[in-house]
Amino acid sequence: MKIKKKNINLLLGAFLLIVSLIFGISQSSVVAFQMMPNNVIQSSGIAYGKTLNYGVSYLAYDLDPQTAWDFNSQLIIRQVSECLFQEDLNDPELKLKPCLATEMGTWNSNGTEYTVNLKEGVTFHDGSLLNANDVVWTFNRLNSLIELGVSQLIDLYQPLGPLYPQSPFVINHTEIISEYTVRFVLNYPYTAFPALLSFTGSSILPSDAGIPYDSLLNPNTDILIGTGPYQYIEKSENTITLEAYDSYHGGWINNSPEFVNFIEYYDSTVKMDALINGEIQLIDSFDSSYIDQFQTNPNITLSEPFLSSIIYYIGMNNEKVNITMRQSISFAMNYEEILNILNDYPWSVEQQNSPVPEGILFHTSEFDAPNYNVTHARKILYDAGIVPVNTSLTNDTWWINKANSSPIAVYNYTWNEGNLVREDLGYLIKSNLEKIGIKVILNNVTWGEFLQDLFFVKDNIDLFMLGWMNDFNDPSNFIDPLFASYSTSNMFQVNDPYLSQLIDDGHRETDELARRDIYYEIQRYIVEDLMPLIVIGQPYYQLAYSNEILSIPLNSMKIIRIYEIKTTYILDSDFDGISDNDEILIYHTDPTNPDSDFDGINDGDEVFVYMTDPANEDSDFDNLNDGLEVNYYNSDPLSVDTDNDNLLDGFEVSYGTNLLEADTDNDGYGDGIEVLSGSNPLDPSDYPGSQNENNTTTDDTATDDTSSDDTATDDDTQPLPFDNIPGYSLGVFIGISLISLALITLKKKN
Repeated sequence: MKIKKKNINLLLGAFLLIVSLIFGISQSSVVAFQMMPNNVIQSSGIAYGKTLNYGVSYLAYDLDPQTAWDFNSQLIIRQVSECLFQEDLNDPELKLKPCLATEMGTWNSNGTEYTVNLKEGVTFHDGSLLNANDVVWTFNRLNSLIELGVSQLIDLYQPLGPLYPQSPFVINHTEIISEYTVRFVLNYPYTAFPALLSFTGSSILPSDAGIPYDSLLNPNTDILIGTGPYQYIEKSENTITLEAYDSYHGGWINNSPEFVNFIEYYDSTVKMDALINGEIQLIDSFDSSYIDQFQTNPNITLSEPFLSSIIYYIGMNNEKVNITMRQSISFAMNYEEILNILNDYPWSVEQQNSPVPEGILFHTSEFDAPNYNVTHARKILYDAGIVPVNTSLTNDTWWINKANSSPIAVYNYTWNEGNLVREDLGYLIKSNLEKIGIKVILNNVTWGEFLQDLFFVKDNIDLFMLGWMNDFNDPSNFIDPLFASYSTSNMFQVNDPYLSQLIDDGHRETDELARRDIYYEIQRYIVEDLMPLIVIGQPYYQLAYSNEILSIPLNSMKIIRIYEIKTTYILDSDFDGISDNDEILIYHTDPTNPDSDFDGINDGDEVFVYMTDPANEDSDFDNLNDGLEVNYYNSDPLSVDTDNDNLLDGFEVSYGTNLLEADTDNDGYGDGIEVLSGSNPLDPSDYPGSQNENNTTTDDTATDDTSSDDTATDDDTQPLPFDNIPGYSLGVFIGISLISLALITLKKKN
């Protein structure tokens, strides 16, 4: 019906316009069609005036991207500064995509040169334009800070340093090819380099903004300048404030808040209560004991559990636990009971087989991983000649007695005091390995001693439980530190020639599919053959946030980009009650003008109160402005004839009749009927068929000058209808008559 009515109104409006042009009705009484202004701006996507309060356990330890390694420092830096590439948070594998680059770069044939084209027109928050010089300056500064020993990112940017002691930095130098093209010249092949360029330490900084070259930004006094969607404003005692950058090169798309406050809560309970009370909209972590409260709170959304890229494992010292014993131990472990122990604590764990977790590039589980099979574990020892040939593979008592009296091997299991998960696992491992004749000594140490033994005095530990998380999305970020013979993080003391060759091949291969196959083989070889560790699984995590947030991209690396969060904030730049998006796409109004059609009614009121057209000052095309109808005449702005007297509201105003009364002069004849008949709707004595002083001819008597043929003389001309109303002419009378007839016809058809 709305479409039909609109068509009728359009016909009436067009008809009125034509009549006004033909018969000379004044311009002021006819409203022309109002078009959209040519200068209507597109919605910026920034929810101006809106603030997102983000509760965190601690504020940034570091503000300088080229040293920050903790999660919350990177969280804040990631909103402000950007890299050449970034992870695609909508891709399950978090594959890389260009950010400050136009596309992924290109390798030379041997994986030692990588060329990247930069986006043009990107500005830093200080207004300067990004170009190749900024990229060169950034990585020169990074190498300088590492050489000076003030950056803690040395291991990441010297990944193969022990193999190349004369030139340990992965980047030899960065060349300017053109204003928007750079080439990275590496000291050695390292095809994980593009992923390293997505790490926050590779954030591009402005070369001429006063950032110190040989020292780090002070997180308490300095300001980070980047190209990101948010600019760093200030740090107070317990808050860091960011503001949306209007000129962000990516544009604004998700109704993002104008301001973001990272608020520090030392007490996690206070932080979680602040979310419940609506003081904050998002938190970095929460205690699982609050899950029930979050689930039942209508103002809080609890995300579905998602896998993190942390991998939990039981490590074995490969120097002290040989391959036969490692293989036997891998089949002796009761994986179900291990998961039960882990699932009794804050977050559940999903079993995994690969040392490269799900959600990381080139993860696979297409291999035969060990499972719980005590008989098979014993047979491995039997086939190796470690137990007598007549030993029963099913006699539990014999194997347990063997472990307690003359064990096949004695290993310690070490954990840090206070860690109940690791402690409980120790008792389970002791029980499991007794069944294959191995004695386990439980060893409880301080956290400091635990780390010292893991990384420096590695012979002190035989068995242990630990987790590992990546810094950037590449399988090498798990394989290299954990299994490369030269890595200080190789707590298993792995030194296997075949694995070393595979790792080296992974560094050199520039073809993505061939490189994928190399890492598939690495995972298979570690799990099926070498067995330097027992992979347990990946923990689940959940996010809790206010319903003001519509959705957050969930990903294994737990990367949060506030720019990519969709909110329920309404963008209303002109505060007229209609979102900018709806103004542009639905109502075709100006999102910067609260009264787009200048009719005296707010756009929001037109849409939601009066149901009028906010882009047309005369919604019903009755020749009367909507604002006048609503605010002055109290007539219906959606009806061409409020009182149903067959006279348009606009013409009632022109003729002085009452828009709300069908019979203004109360003579028993409607105003429209009087207009059609030629009588005066303002004079109760003048009605259809009546006589008045200007029109008195009810008999056939002629005046003094008449002839016998009843023909009136020139001085006795019959007055035309409406001659007694000033301003009316033949043209007006004919026009009104035609309009009224058309109106009646259209009403009947409708």
